[in-house]
Amino acid sequence: MDPERYWVYVLPDGYKVSDPSLDDISRVLAPSFTKEAVDALSQPQTAFDLSNTPYTPGYIGLNNIKANDYMNVVIHALLHVPLIRNPLLLSNYTGKEPELLKRFASLSKKLWNSRLFKSQVSPHDFLQEVARVSAGKFQIMQQGDPVEFLGWMLNTLHKDAGGSKRRNSSMIYSAFQGELRLDTQLVIVKDELSGHMASARPEFDIDREIKSTKSPFLFLAIDLPPPPIFQDAVERDNFIPQVNIYTLLSKYDGVSAQEFAGQVKRFKCLRLPPYIILHFRRFTKNVFVEEKNPTVVTFPLKGLDFKDFVDLPVDQNASVPTTYDLLANITHESTAGTTRDKANTAWKITLRPPSETGKEEEWISIQDLIVRREQKEMILLGETVLQIWERQDLIHQ
Repeated sequence: MDPERYWVYVLPDGYKVSDPSLDDISRVLAPSFTKEAVDALSQPQTAFDLSNTPYTPGYIGLNNIKANDYMNVVIHALLHVPLIRNPLLLSNYTGKEPELLKRFASLSKKLWNSRLFKSQVSPHDFLQEVARVSAGKFQIMQQGDPVEFLGWMLNTLHKDAGGSKRRNSSMIYSAFQGELRLDTQLVIVKDELSGHMASARPEFDIDREIKSTKSPFLFLAIDLPPPPIFQDAVERDNFIPQVNIYTLLSKYDGVSAQEFAGQVKRFKCLRLPPYIILHFRRFTKNVFVEEKNPTVVTFPLKGLDFKDFVDLPVDQNASVPTTYDLLANITHESTAGTTRDKANTAWKITLRPPSETGKEEEWISIQDLIVRREQKEMILLGETVLQIWERQDLIHQ
């Protein structure tokens, strides 16, 4: 078989074999998509493998070779964002494009292929290139951090796709780049006689200089409140701290201030991207051990409104959409406790299924090769680390 055109020849005679039954092999090795086929992916689809087992293209397992599940969940999350997925499915990279971009496009086509022999895909070729390009930072044989891998992937794909510092210069910036304002002010140390108490909350002094800077972002970091040190005797056995996502997002309301490295800071979004990535800072390091925050975040699956966290002109308040629906939710699973146990860590992603009447109650969870339907109430019980939110006006386009 010719590895470039996937034509079959008989050797040593060298004549081409024209047999329609061989087309199935080429469709598995190098699937291709038309514009109409890509547009149809937003609707529910059912395909069958060789054993006549039904599966949904795009919602299939990825092989966990040893400890690459932290990369598998990021791959799934990115390839379910239409602004990323559609250009990759319609691409035909045959020139001097970076090898990482070529292999990521090939993996996306296999993941969304409706003619698979078996309803699973191996990301081995792509992950080998990831290990090479990252100089061994992200490897198949040892656990890593999906947040670090996501940040590396976004920047690397942006560069490989020909992106620059300009807005919308690549599919990555078009999907995820927003802009926020950072206000900073130096902290002046005062004694108690001057009315400043050490326990007072950090705040801005309007009588002193406030420095404001604008900065682009690809995802927003969310700080979790520290878990309580002491617990009630009644709740000692089953107490799990919880916090609402709106409470956490108040970091970006432009009013709440945080003190860090001798400065008081506050944040306000200036422009929201079509897809918002939220990173919940669940892990912290100290001198002795890496700790895990077990706080459960409660959030709506639909209708998360960012209007209080973005600074819009008055004449645009009604015209700019600020409501988002959850698209992907990545959770961390390990042994109970507040210490991070990398040896017994597993990563799982829960994805919103294609729009289907009567099926809004069920989502699809994927953990390595395990794909199953999951009730929407179960999504809130996991230790969320990453989320991708899709603006509502994009869902039915």
